Parts: sequence; C-alpha cells; structure tokens
Amino acid sequence: MPSEDEYDLTSEQRANIETVRRLIGPEAASQKYCTPFNILRWINAYGNAEEGAKKLKRHLNIRKIKRLDSLEEQAEGIDEVISIYSPISILGRNKISDNKVVLFEMAGRIDIHGMVNSIQTTPFMNNRFRIMERVLRQINEMEEQTKRISGGVFVVDLDGLQLQTSLINILSGPYRIMWGTLLEQYPHIFSTIVVVNVPKFMNVLWTVCIPFITEEYRSKIIITSEKWRREILEYIDAECLPVYYGGTMVDKHGDQRCRSLIAVPPSTPFPSFKLIPKVELDVVSIPAGGKTVQMYRFEMGSRLEIFMQHDQEFTLIVLYSNDDCQENSWKEDELEEVYAGCERPALTTTDHWEWTVPYSGFYYFRYGNEKAWFKSVSVKYRINIITDERKLKAESIEEFFV
Repeated sequence: MPSEDEYDLTSEQRANIETVRRLIGPEAASQKYCTPFNILRWINAYGNAEEGAKKLKRHLNIRKIKRLDSLEEQAEGIDEVISIYSPISILGRNKISDNKVVLFEMAGRIDIHGMVNSIQTTPFMNNRFRIMERVLRQINEMEEQTKRISGGVFVVDLDGLQLQTSLINILSGPYRIMWGTLLEQYPHIFSTIVVVNVPKFMNVLWTVCIPFITEEYRSKIIITSEKWRREILEYIDAECLPVYYGGTMVDKHGDQRCRSLIAVPPSTPFPSFKLIPKVELDVVSIPAGGKTVQMYRFEMGSRLEIFMQHDQEFTLIVLYSNDDCQENSWKEDELEEVYAGCERPALTTTDHWEWTVPYSGFYYFRYGNEKAWFKSVSVKYRINIITDERKLKAESIEEFFV
C-alpha cells in the first residue's frame, strides 16, 4: 500500500480529507472504502468537508446494510436476467495519458418497455448496485496505479432507440429514480457521459430528462453529432476504442465492435415477469405530503418475507430502536436506519424479497409521499415471518401519520 504522500492531492484537499476522517470517526475512516479519492468525491459532490462527511457516514451505513463490499459473492436476491438484457460493460482505460475507465451501455437496444413491465424493484436495484461496485473497484485500482483521482467515461449508444409515449414515462419515472438512487450513493463516479448514435428526436428526450439531471451532470453529458466517431476520440484514444466507434481496437476474434468485451442485449423480448407466491395483500395509505409509519417488534435474526405492489411512487425506509425506547415515542432523528431508505418507482409487478432482522427491538416501516400536494398513495404489502414450519403474517403494533 503506497504512502498517501504519493497521491496527487493539493494541500487543501488533504486538509479536507483529514477533516472528513475526523468527523466520521476512526472506526468508519479505517474502512476499506475510505480511500483518499473516495472521500474526495464526497467532498467535491457536496461542496465542503462537513456536508460531505455527513453524506459519507450515511453511505457507509448503507454499505453495511446492503453488504456492498461482498455483493459480488452474494448469490441470492439479485436479478441475473438484467445482466443479460441490460448490460453495462467495462472496457478498460481511456488513454495512456489519462487514467479514466471506459464503460459502454447499448441503451438503444434494450427492450426497455418489456424490462420495466417485468422487473421487481429490489432484485433489479441489487443488480445495478453490483455493477456500480464493479465500476468503483476498477476506478479505485486505476487510482492506486496512477496516484491520481479517476472516474468513468460512460459511452451510451442509442442506436436502435425508438420514440414511444411509454418511453417518456419510463425515463421520467423508473429510470429517473434508478439513476438518482445510484448516483446519490456513487457521487462523481462518472467524469464524462458520451452519447453516440443520437436519434433525431434527441431534443425530446433531453427536454424530458433535463429537469432531473443535476447541474453537475449536465456539464458532463456530451451529445455528439453525426460526426460522433471523430468527436469521441477527444475522450478515448483510438487504441482504446473499437474500430466501429472510430478507434483501432479489435477483440480476440477480430471483431471490430469488440462484442466479446462490450455486451449487446439480445434482440428477443425481455423475459416475462417471474412467478412469485400468491398472498393476500394489505393496504397502507400515505397522505399527500406526509408519511405513514408502521411499528413492529422483531427478534434478532428473524427472517422476513416482504411483498409490495404500488402504481405510484413513494419512499420507504426502515428505522430501528432497541427495547429501551417507549413504543409510542417517535423521534426519527434518534432512530437507526437499518434498511436503506430510497424512492421506489411505480411498476406493474409485485416486489418480493427477504430480509434478516439485524437486532431485537422495534422496527418502524416509514412510507413517504413527500412530493405529492393533493393525492394520497396506496401501497399493497405483506410482511411474513419465516419459521422452520411455516410463514406467519407480521402484525404491526401501531400505525400512525407524521
């Protein structure tokens, strides 16, 4: 492990990194994730060390909750079909004179309509988090080699994309939430996003997407022209780029598209939604602009089976307090986040996953409808406790609005 003195950092950056380490504490700062450049990304994303430390501390908790450090080894709870029908490929270094990591997504060839109508939120997002961890690992390795901060050059190929009304709804709904969730946990991971094979209706897509693209990422998105093969060479050297994209690179089979390195989604439709156990679902209502909280008590190690179905967006987070807390005492700031809170997209499928309870005590399932002005949201759900003999429906101790 090289000395941090070797890293290409200014004195101000070093001071800010040390401030973050002090604020998050020695135990958190000693985690493998907390490299100088990973910490620096949080500082850059939020403008100062104090806010960066606050956000980083939550991310480290989410890493523990989702077991991100070992996600590659996990076999359960990840939708593997997504890797075939919506792949993101890591190609390698962008330039000998630079140290970025090149990524490719053949977005125009994805059966986006079939995918959104078939995926379940939790297994899908676990797959996407795994991809982001792979990208981060490549970036961190590049940083160790070069001693400089790195990032991803993300090439998005829109060849084959067709304009449909449902595409607009998908981009402004599920895709917005998916990428928003990922980029919140992986700030500044992309240095540049290069869009090639741009369709004639790109202005329509840009108009739809621009409201939810942050100012930072707007400046990083390069919409290329018909001369995209020449323009892309500004970001990736020819020897690091397949011949088809304007470079000189071929794969081991002599393929000018390097399809053994850059995965292309199948031309067949996305597989139909897999069957899940049929259960009777209860309904929880979330008022406009408000939150509904359901409180349960579980024993450490209890295995929960959770079902959720909803046709409107909402947020979900699970918070914890030990048995010393009074049952009817709601002080959200004093509770521990034990199931990562995030926005959940409106999908036609029923989400289904299992979760092991980390501690004995009270659990608060908080459903949020914070963005709505007038309309309440109804969520169909079921929580079962899995035992050796059977599955028992979990009954909430209390339900209240906040």
